Amino acid sequence: MAHKKAAGSTRNGRDSESKRLGVKL
Repeated sequence: MAHKKAAGSTRNGRDSESKRLGVKL
């Protein structure tokens, strides 16, 4: 379970950052 959560968090964080940068720019 911990592993799954970590993977999801990393993917979410990366996606969020990319989307945020795109929207900000």
